[in-house]
Amino acid sequence: MKNVVFYLPVNYPDKTSFFQLLKALDESGVGFVELGIPTMDAYMDGPLIKDALATVMTEGFTREDLIAVLSTIKSRFSFSVILMTYESGRQNYHLDRLSTELYDGILCVDAPIEKLPPKPVLLYPPDITENDLKAKLKVNKNFAYVISGEGKTGSFSSLSSAYKGTVHKIKCYSDIPAFVGFGLKGPTDIEAVIAGGADGGVIGTEFLRRYQEDGMDGIKTYLTTFH
Repeated sequence: MKNVVFYLPVNYPDKTSFFQLLKALDESGVGFVELGIPTMDAYMDGPLIKDALATVMTEGFTREDLIAVLSTIKSRFSFSVILMTYESGRQNYHLDRLSTELYDGILCVDAPIEKLPPKPVLLYPPDITENDLKAKLKVNKNFAYVISGEGKTGSFSSLSSAYKGTVHKIKCYSDIPAFVGFGLKGPTDIEAVIAGGADGGVIGTEFLRRYQEDGMDGIKTYLTTFH
């Protein structure tokens, strides 16, 4: 499970259930949890994630809430925390001034490279130029997030293979782990991207869908399939 990243919006669907989900992930031995920071500008995400983020924002979410959540996670769980947001979220929650002791990395999908927050995790789309790839690898921390193919989260009916060329280029220039995201749904897809040269994968929409359809018991059963 150390080679799997699961995405979950902060405080979704509510604070109690959110921490129950984190407990299940921690007990499964997951290496990273990618926490979605609420924003209305989630243009790379599909309807399911957008609706989940909107739910959190409707309930009200502040910078103080974020600090409290991250402090609790740090004291209770062993997985690494990657914050995922957009430029609007970076500004609204003043992520640049957030204590770096509270998280392990920040993925801000539309921040220019010269304005990246501390500990950046960067995206590598299939059409990335070699110069852009090299520039990102110089500052990238934790892992390189490789987008499997063109499209938004939740829009893939099956895993694209366009990531393989990107992973190969990353391995030519860096020893940073390459994790593939967008379109992965379970252990079979994780195994596929590893066979394709990656070090692991990211599961987001499918994790939320399983929870919405099957509840906490369904999530616990789902997580056992990765062992």
